[in-house]
Amino acid sequence: YLGPSFAPFGILFLITIIRLIRSLGVGEKFVRFVLALLIGAVILRAFAIVILKDPSLQFIFNLLSSSMLLGMQVVCAYFMCVNLFLESNPIKEKLWASVCVYFMLGASFGTLYSMITLVDPGALGVQLSNPAEVYILGLVYSFNVISGLDPVYDNASETIRMTAVLESIFSMLFMVILIGRLLGSKE
Repeated sequence: YLGPSFAPFGILFLITIIRLIRSLGVGEKFVRFVLALLIGAVILRAFAIVILKDPSLQFIFNLLSSSMLLGMQVVCAYFMCVNLFLESNPIKEKLWASVCVYFMLGASFGTLYSMITLVDPGALGVQLSNPAEVYILGLVYSFNVISGLDPVYDNASETIRMTAVLESIFSMLFMVILIGRLLGSKE
C-alpha cells in the first residue's frame, strides 16, 4: 500500500479511463456496465487493502478486483480497436487511438501478471506481499515485454514467461495489422 500520497495518480487514472469509456461509441447501458466494473474493482481493492485483515479474504477480494479490472480493460481495448479501424475516422485520430490501444494492451497484461503474482507471490522471482507492489511490478514487467527489452526479472516463473511470449505475439500482431490498415487506408 503506497499511502495517500499516490491517491491523486489513482484519481487521474480513474478520470482518464471514465473519459475513454464514454468515448467508445457504444450504448449508454454498456458504458454504465463497464464503469460499474471499474468502480467495483477500485472499491473491492480499497476494501481489501484498508479494511480486511484476514489474508485469505484479502486474496479473494484482490483476485476478484483484478479480474474485474482485466475484464474492463479487455472490453475497452476491443472497442478501441473497432473504432480504430473505422474508415470514417481521420488518420490523426487513428494514430492516437493506436497509441491508446497499445498502452491498454500493456496495462491489460500488467493486470494479468498481477493476477498471476497474487496466486503465486514468487512468480516474478521476487517475493511480493504489498498489493500496490504486485500491480506496479506487473505493469513494469508488461511494458518491458512490449518494448522488446530483456525481462527485468531473470528468475520469473514458467507461467510468467509463457504469458510474456503471448503478450509479445499480441503486441507484434497488433503492430503488423495496424501498419497494414494505415498503409491501406484511403486518406
